[in-house]
Amino acid sequence: MSVMQINGVRMNYIDEGTGAGIIFVHGLGESALSWRNQTDYFKAKYRVIAMDLRGHGASRGGEAEITMEQFAADIIALLDALMIDKAHFVGLSMGGLVCQELTRTAQERMLSLSLCNTAAFVGGGAAGKLPERLEMIERISMDAMADFIVRACMPYDFAQSVYDEAFNIFRQNRKEPYKLATTATFSVDFRDCLKSVRVPTCVVVGERDQSTPVSAAQFINENIKGSKLEILPGVGHLSKLENPQLFNSTIERFLNNIIV
Repeated sequence: MSVMQINGVRMNYIDEGTGAGIIFVHGLGESALSWRNQTDYFKAKYRVIAMDLRGHGASRGGEAEITMEQFAADIIALLDALMIDKAHFVGLSMGGLVCQELTRTAQERMLSLSLCNTAAFVGGGAAGKLPERLEMIERISMDAMADFIVRACMPYDFAQSVYDEAFNIFRQNRKEPYKLATTATFSVDFRDCLKSVRVPTCVVVGERDQSTPVSAAQFINENIKGSKLEILPGVGHLSKLENPQLFNSTIERFLNNIIV
């Protein structure tokens, strides 16, 4: 792992491999380490970048306010510092929301876009539960919160090894920045932005995903012209951890068909 000062944040990041760049953008409460199975795999053919977004993982600073706009600006600042003009963007869950924000502000930096286990907006019932979620974060330990999150992401029989890996990532969260990032996630709406996406796009969702279900992926696919929809059998919201081989082969197949 490397460290760089970015926009007032001591940013922790991975930069490995050579070739065209891929930046992996993690979900709410995750970190660059949650992409371990992807960075290890793709670095054989690509230059892989994964960062701890502000308020997450080992990154420190810039936590007084956390927004989608700031996440997006941090990513572009890191790419600038690493002298990467264009890259393939892969975002999961909240990371997919950050990537949608980037289509508004920096689409010219994208070679392609993979929106995984995400939605165009977090509205309806989920948004209405934000005060309840914030109160829960404040009230219980982060270990208890991590257990709740992992079980909500996989409300079915799961491998203990997947649970352990996800739990150990989520339990490292700090309450105040996690609350701010939660508020940012529950407050966005990118539905009006989808039709302006002009880069090759793959929309990936687990067939068992109840957090951002297949219907959310279908909405994105229907509104991004020319996008490809991939429904991964047997997995849910944490698809990249539950079945990394299937996830990686799906992204790789998509990237192999892009001419850059």
